[in-house]
Amino acid sequence: MKPSYVIPALWAAFSAAIVPAQQTPSPPVGVAQAAQLTAAPDTWSTKTYRFPSDDLGTGFVSRDKGQLRAPKMPKANATEAEVADFLKKSDAIVSLYLKDQGIPLPEGSVVAYDSANQTLVIRTSGKAHEQIGAWATTLINQVPASLTFATYLIEAEATEVRKLVNEAGGKGDHSAQLAKLKALVGEGKGRQVDLLRLETRSGQRATVVHGEERVNGVELSGSKNGWTAHANDTREIGARMELDPVLGQMGRRWISISPLIMTIACRWTAGSPWRRQAQGCARTFE
Repeated sequence: MKPSYVIPALWAAFSAAIVPAQQTPSPPVGVAQAAQLTAAPDTWSTKTYRFPSDDLGTGFVSRDKGQLRAPKMPKANATEAEVADFLKKSDAIVSLYLKDQGIPLPEGSVVAYDSANQTLVIRTSGKAHEQIGAWATTLINQVPASLTFATYLIEAEATEVRKLVNEAGGKGDHSAQLAKLKALVGEGKGRQVDLLRLETRSGQRATVVHGEERVNGVELSGSKNGWTAHANDTREIGARMELDPVLGQMGRRWISISPLIMTIACRWTAGSPWRRQAQGCARTFE
């Protein structure tokens, strides 16, 4: 996501053009209330939020103005009049959107939204910032998370592998053991057979296969008249990983993977990266 060129300019525009709203004189308060107000003043400030709102980007129906959509950012060579027009329209539309979400902005607030980069810049009171920050977090949690997986297939001496397996037991993070295996490959004491990568989303099953298909003869028959017939089957030679990840809701960081199937099939084939001295082998891990 590229940063918008207008956002830094908005900070300067807000600082130069906005005069803090005049506060209406408050009625007399008690000593306890006065102490509380002094300890937690409602300070005005300008903040930037990641704000992935589909309604602002594609359009929404306002209770007061009907169908609305946030304006697009002006071009890099836009005139001051075009930038001012954008700020005016963006402020009016986003303010109505926030009002419909139960976040009315106090008088004197100024807001601008970059729909292409889903970035919100607003100058308002501290209390309004608290509500906007909470709503921005809600929107971010609703964005589908992309999950990336990588599986390394590395060969090394059995003693080294057993040692690393024992170290990894009971640990949720195996990055240190993977680093040691990669170091063995770099030292010539191991070999990386394959690397499987895939990207998916929560609740979406994904499969990656790296290898080749081999045609094998499984049946041969003939007759006294001299004709012959044969039957073949196709077998995958290589690695195959299949998983169905589910990411925890509400920002939780646990991932449930069901099923996790890792299949390794190999057969001696000249020139093949899956060459083995044995005639054939197959392993499936669940």
